[in-house]
Amino acid sequence: MILFQTPLTFSDYEVDKPKSEKYGSTGHTVANGADSKVDQAHKGDTKEDDEDRIDWGVAGLPLGVEELSDDERHRMRQRELFLSRQVETLPATLIRGKCQVTLLSEIETVSSYDGEDKFFYSLVYDPSQMTLLADKGAIRVGEKYQADVPESMECEDSRENGDGDELMIDDEEERSGSELRTTHRAPCETEREVLVYHPHHSLTDRDMDQFLIVAR
Repeated sequence: MILFQTPLTFSDYEVDKPKSEKYGSTGHTVANGADSKVDQAHKGDTKEDDEDRIDWGVAGLPLGVEELSDDERHRMRQRELFLSRQVETLPATLIRGKCQVTLLSEIETVSSYDGEDKFFYSLVYDPSQMTLLADKGAIRVGEKYQADVPESMECEDSRENGDGDELMIDDEEERSGSELRTTHRAPCETEREVLVYHPHHSLTDRDMDQFLIVAR
């Protein structure tokens, strides 16, 4: 067996050198060979992003939430639920207690929902479309859903009784009932009314009694 030995010199060893500027604070090479100054600038941007964190505001929360602190507002946000039309059957062993869930009202304040067992909702989740919609109902437009109301309506009293300011009194009211029945005419039907019964007829009491006996 022949062994070859290669003479080594101190020039073959690497001398410990300080980290170049292309190494970040964690000791790893910065992506794309960026300079460490760029890494520090990126850290400054993340700090600014933390300061400019998106605040969801008071949308979807009851009245008076502006007076709460950030922590209280966050806890109030956790009480918001989403109604779903999907029905699931769960075992009774998972029931932890009874709670109250109501639709968010625009006139109720935060104190109405202050409680460990009180929750509210204002949006409905559609699992098929995976969307959230407001539970306020929809207004449908068309002849099937809205009535066609005329712009003006003629007063029927003025046409039947004169000027319409006061009802006209019949001077012949003092006459007998039989004579009154013969002089009065049946009232006319209007466009918006259906005549069902009127007392001005020519029937006698005997005729009415016979009709009642037959009707029984």
